[in-house]
Order: sequence, then structure tokens, then C-alpha cells
Amino acid sequence: MTVTIRNVRPGDIPALIDLATETFLDSFGDYHTAENCRAFIAQSHTTEIYRRAIIDPAQYLLAAEKEGQLLAYLYAKPAMLPLSPKLENDLKDAHELSKIYTRRPAQSQGLGLRLIQNWEGWAAAQNIGHLVLGVWSENEAAQRFYIRQGYSKISQYKLTVGDVQDIDYIYFKAL
Repeated sequence: MTVTIRNVRPGDIPALIDLATETFLDSFGDYHTAENCRAFIAQSHTTEIYRRAIIDPAQYLLAAEKEGQLLAYLYAKPAMLPLSPKLENDLKDAHELSKIYTRRPAQSQGLGLRLIQNWEGWAAAQNIGHLVLGVWSENEAAQRFYIRQGYSKISQYKLTVGDVQDIDYIYFKAL
């Protein structure tokens, strides 16, 4: 059976939160304390956030599914990344890739690329001219991936995970 890319539905939210928790811990559990990971997850992976994303036409929430199991997801929304005043003015119509994660067993199968391409196609259809995303400064593989997709680093900011501040890079792409 093939992997299907589709919009997340309300009934998917519990499985999506499980996926988001698992993939966040897989990605950052070795770098942050369990307490800091739990605090970040509790703040940024809630039923209400995902319920709003499903009904708000300015937000975009996709899942990759195979045989009823969610393997990956992408969450995008109007840009809220901290940009300099000049960049904020230049990118006032930007849309932000907030989260994209894939379960470890499903990595390196092109799911991230398919999700990104779907989001970019949706954004172009919405006449969104600029895309932005934040990526952890230590995640060189993700940075290389975004560069291959035509994104370029434009800035950085501090992302709070529990009581720690990570440096995240902001990447940009014009559509």
C-alpha cells in the first residue's frame, strides 16, 4: 500500500499529538532534559492548536499516512518568526513552516519532500509570495535539505525549549 498525503482531520488529532510527541523526543530528547521536552510539547502540540489549524483557512496541516498510521506531518501558518523590522516589512505576507517531522522508520523515503512540495503548491495557489521556516542551528541535515529545496538562511533567533534557549536559523524562499 502506498503512502497518502492528506489534510489532517479532527479525528486524527490524538494520533497527531502522539506522532508529534514521538518525533520531537526522537529529534531532541538527547539534547534536552525530559522536563524541558515535556514543557515544549505541552505548549506547542495541543488539541486546540491542531483543531484551529484544521478549521483556519490561513493554516495548513498535512499528514502522510500508510495503512491507517500517521508517519509524518507538516504544520504551517502565517509567519510569526521574530524577524528584524526590515525583514518583517519585506516578508509581511510570509507563510511559516512551523513543524515537519517523520517517524524514524519512515525517514529517507521522501515524505518530507512530498509534504514540503504540497505546502509550497498550496501557498502558491493562495498567492503567498514568501515562505519562512526555523531550523535548529545544530541540525545540519535539515539545513542541507532546505537549501536543496531552494531556501536560504536570512537570520537567526532564540527558541525556548523549557528553560533552555536554542539558536534557530531562519530560512527563506520566494515563490
